[in-house]
Amino acid sequence: MSTDNEADVYVPENEVYYGKALPLETNRYAPYRLPDDDFNIVWRNKVIEVMEKYDPDVVYFDSRANIIGDRYKFEMADYYYNLRNGNNCTITYKQEDFPAGIGVPDIECGRFTDAKDFAWQTDDRLEDNITWCMVQQPKYKSSKKIIHQLCDIVSKNGNLLLNVGPNADGSFHEDAKKGLYEIGDWLRINGEAIYGTRPFVRAVEGPTTVKDANYDVNKIQEQIENDGIATDVDLNSFTSKDFRFTSRGNVTYAIALGWPQDGTLNIRTLGKNGPLKDIRKVSLLGCDKPISFIQKEDGLHLELPNQKPCDHAYSFRIE
Repeated sequence: MSTDNEADVYVPENEVYYGKALPLETNRYAPYRLPDDDFNIVWRNKVIEVMEKYDPDVVYFDSRANIIGDRYKFEMADYYYNLRNGNNCTITYKQEDFPAGIGVPDIECGRFTDAKDFAWQTDDRLEDNITWCMVQQPKYKSSKKIIHQLCDIVSKNGNLLLNVGPNADGSFHEDAKKGLYEIGDWLRINGEAIYGTRPFVRAVEGPTTVKDANYDVNKIQEQIENDGIATDVDLNSFTSKDFRFTSRGNVTYAIALGWPQDGTLNIRTLGKNGPLKDIRKVSLLGCDKPISFIQKEDGLHLELPNQKPCDHAYSFRIE
């Protein structure tokens, strides 16, 4: 399939190389004419071939699987989950390309205001240009922005899939590597509040709002009509009064998205009338000494050490 009606995929003699060409109209997100059974069979068989040869933990579908017949999608999913005996295997999909419950929905460059009761994922870019590949004069988002995005997503039962476009030889730009190492340094200290955690009874506290946003069908159509040029979904800047919460067993983590100048924090969610009635200990990940605290009706008041253990976001372990 190509949007260019002069593309050689439409030359009949080239069908031996490309397979049967789809109608140009199939370029629309919701076309009137769909691929025939022959195309669906090839699609299903190619996906199964990848599963058999490479045994992937995740099968990731970008947009447009909606043009494939439901029967063939069900056969593919059934084969995959039985092949892996349902263990450590996930199908991700976008929009409503697969029925709910068949896999993990992925919202491209997306955000949710509140936590969800289902697992979800957003795929986004380290690139600050609107591109998913290496370009001339690349530009990258700050590690702070990615770390804040990660904390926001994980607190709401989500997963962040981060894209980094490589050079032709598979290497990465030095600026991209610098940002990734900074994110890795932060996770080395704060990973306990991220990896393997579950949502707390409340995900968010603070003045900075995050609105539901998704690279949805409307944005896809907008990109098609705009010669392939996309518009971005952005995340607001957070402050030391913004918190994200995660949990693991009987431990709660409160992640402050800034360091206050006066060295004190008040987490209103964790006051005496909140979900944690008897807080016994508070520690700051990366800091050896316990944190002094007082739990009052208006919140959990913390006295911070003179030195920060890391940059950008600060994880408090609350028992």
